Amino acid sequence: MSLTLASLGADVTLLVDSAGSIIDVAYFDAAIERFGAEDWPGRSWADTVTGESVDKIKSLIDECAKAGSSRAHQVNHPGPRGADLPVEYVLRRIEGFPYLVAYGTDLRECVLAGREALALSEETGQPGLSSVALDTLAIAAANVGDAELTDQVCRRELASGSLRGEVWARAALGRLHLVDDRPELAVEQFALLRRRIGERNASFTQFESDEAEALVRVGRVDEARALLDDLAADAAARGGWSEAQHQRILALLAEDIDVAAEHFERARDALADGANRIAQGIVELTWGEALRRAKRRADARRHLEAAIERFELVGASGLRRRAEAELAAAGGAVDRDRPTDELLTPLELQVARLAVAGHTNRTIAAELFLSPRTVENHLGAVYRKLGVSGRPGLSARAADDAVLRATTAGGGA
Repeated sequence: MSLTLASLGADVTLLVDSAGSIIDVAYFDAAIERFGAEDWPGRSWADTVTGESVDKIKSLIDECAKAGSSRAHQVNHPGPRGADLPVEYVLRRIEGFPYLVAYGTDLRECVLAGREALALSEETGQPGLSSVALDTLAIAAANVGDAELTDQVCRRELASGSLRGEVWARAALGRLHLVDDRPELAVEQFALLRRRIGERNASFTQFESDEAEALVRVGRVDEARALLDDLAADAAARGGWSEAQHQRILALLAEDIDVAAEHFERARDALADGANRIAQGIVELTWGEALRRAKRRADARRHLEAAIERFELVGASGLRRRAEAELAAAGGAVDRDRPTDELLTPLELQVARLAVAGHTNRTIAAELFLSPRTVENHLGAVYRKLGVSGRPGLSARAADDAVLRATTAGGGA
């Protein structure tokens, strides 16, 4: 049976009965053996995970029983010396098959392995990745801020012509644009998604909180408020992560910072018993952003530093860069010893390269389809993160930093 399992194409694949007992397990990475995977058959699935993940297993089984397939849930398997194995599972019922199949993605190596699989797929003309793996990879690449990989995966999802593929692709592209601090582009992706599925989201992709955040950040607050009923219904049905998203959007919509803080605190509490470091970090990030806008810079720094810590734990470098930009704007210290392309967001790096090449703010704006004011804001973030003074300081740093002199589209050298 393991040979059959191994052909299903996930990092970890489980056969599970309806009561949640593991019948068999297969995995491709030998390192997973360190987490005791070979001893899982015959045990309850819930007994193989950390305490805060037990409810996630119950949710996977309940959702699959109702709909034939579950949403993706991250759980942690305990490992040696306190190092857990984070796996994102989707549970499915297969017609004519006596057991449920859990497809698990090892989030530690998701982006790296996915990039390699896509490259091999293109070379050989073989599919390479299952739809489940593509879905997970798209979101993971967006969280990392890897625009090239996100675009590559999403193009494949969109080319499939399937509703599922388009929903995941648009949701991932929307998340990528939020990570890159370009909410106006995120709004465009969610509008395309809504055009395909309508007002009611019957898919297994929970994108409403990202959609609402994007709308708030571009000033379309009434449209964001219109999503609150769906967020509240999901929170009432599922609690946990869904409750955190509902409270976070209520916080973003609050006009008073103290009222917002109450909602942010509830969002943080809803995630306290879980292992979703990205969701925890996003709460701290958006809380810090709200405090900075309210001129409470010292309080903002505390939350932004907490966000950076969580994003670093799971390698969410794109979100970490966004948090670091906010921290710098709030007067906090950013680690400037890291490579420039890690310190700056992809858009900031584009702006910096064009500035080094001698383009004015107006020509940079035309090149990147931004307003001159937005270019000025991005350059300000670049100066703060790199610790330089204006364009002269940026040019001086570029003399010793080849990353800032890289060729850019549109003719900049």
